[in-house]
Amino acid sequence: MKFKTYPSYKDSGIEWLGEVPESWETKRLKFSVGLRADKLQAINSELSYIGLENIESWTGKFLTNDSTFEAEGASNCFKIGDVLFGKLRPYLAKAFLTKTEGLCSSEFLVLKANKITPGFLIKFILSYDFINQVNSSSYGVKMPRVSWEFVGNLSIPIPPVQDQVTIVNFLDCETLRTTSYICSK
Repeated sequence: MKFKTYPSYKDSGIEWLGEVPESWETKRLKFSVGLRADKLQAINSELSYIGLENIESWTGKFLTNDSTFEAEGASNCFKIGDVLFGKLRPYLAKAFLTKTEGLCSSEFLVLKANKITPGFLIKFILSYDFINQVNSSSYGVKMPRVSWEFVGNLSIPIPPVQDQVTIVNFLDCETLRTTSYICSK
């Protein structure tokens, strides 16, 4: 696939990113997404529950839960299109784009995309450079965590919506092509 060259570029202001097309913006994450803070007691809830163990590292894939684990205590609520980001052991890169409403572990940050598409948000969050930045701020030895205060203040590139869609489609196609190739061997 061949991409058009943008007419002009500018410094992104993000040290590890370098230059971006002139039409792209850079903003702190907290100005492009909202943090959903709704909680609900998970016991006897009809809503499905997602724990950190249900998300595959670095892929954003949901792993079926065959265990009889039941959530206890207060859980975070999420809506369709929210992005869950694991704040416990952030180096594991656990993130998931929700397709239903439900409950999740309080070890997830529940991000509601406002000025960015959910598809682009999850691809960016699962990038090595983003995870590396987040992991550099984790605190705690046995159970390192990251705070929303730090994550929300990270700068991210924000392409125009059509560029976001094009980028996500390209990455999805290339991932499918690579997976198909690997499975054929």
